[in-house]
Amino acid sequence: MTFLKQKSVLTPEEKKVVEYKYKSVPLGVMTEEEISMWGKGLLAKIHVITGWTIPNSEELLNILTDQFQKTLIEKYGMLNPDEIEYAFRQHGTSI
Repeated sequence: MTFLKQKSVLTPEEKKVVEYKYKSVPLGVMTEEEISMWGKGLLAKIHVITGWTIPNSEELLNILTDQFQKTLIEKYGMLNPDEIEYAFRQHGTSI
């Protein structure tokens, strides 16, 4: 019976991850317009957080944005923008 009385205790980092998990809507259920908005915003934030270069050419930037948005939907649809941003802040370029 003592096993049933024990409470699960999350670490502060685990609590933060759970907080971000439920902070916003997952990418997989967003509209194309929302994905476009969040994709561009996340690219800008990732650029600032990691120092990764954003192309100067409008054509290359459009390709990068398009491919990034497709990747968000195809591979990370279960995540929301807040989780992705948090992951880059915590792990930077090791992601």
